[in-house]
Amino acid sequence: VDELRKQLREKDLVLTDIRLEALSSAHQLESLKDTVIKMRNEMLNLKQDNERLQRIVTSKSLTSSQSSLPLNEVERRFSMGDAITPDERTSLYAEDPDGKRVLVSVYLGSHGSYHKYIEEGAATCPIAAISVSGKTKWDML
Repeated sequence: VDELRKQLREKDLVLTDIRLEALSSAHQLESLKDTVIKMRNEMLNLKQDNERLQRIVTSKSLTSSQSSLPLNEVERRFSMGDAITPDERTSLYAEDPDGKRVLVSVYLGSHGSYHKYIEEGAATCPIAAISVSGKTKWDML
């Protein structure tokens, strides 16, 4: 009888371990499902953001906005203007004769507030200017 009780106790311990493992696995599975759902939602949000940005970019022609913006307006909006020497500023605006100068700016706002992109002069800060021509390749950018 004692031997049977001992075997029963051992089997009960093994069964308890298996149940704990199953609970742990179920918890991990639930956690992974939640992560997948969050990632899908984030991916959907990013796709929607990308589509909005593409619409904004296509609605505002880069070349027309760059050519209509006078150089002194760019200098006025350049928040780090005092920290840049005149030679550095000249090199920022230098154009390749075969290309077009593109001003690279960052938007100082929060995720999802794209209506501010459309507003003229809204919280942007130029950080660089590059010359893009037909010879420019993506890896050079």
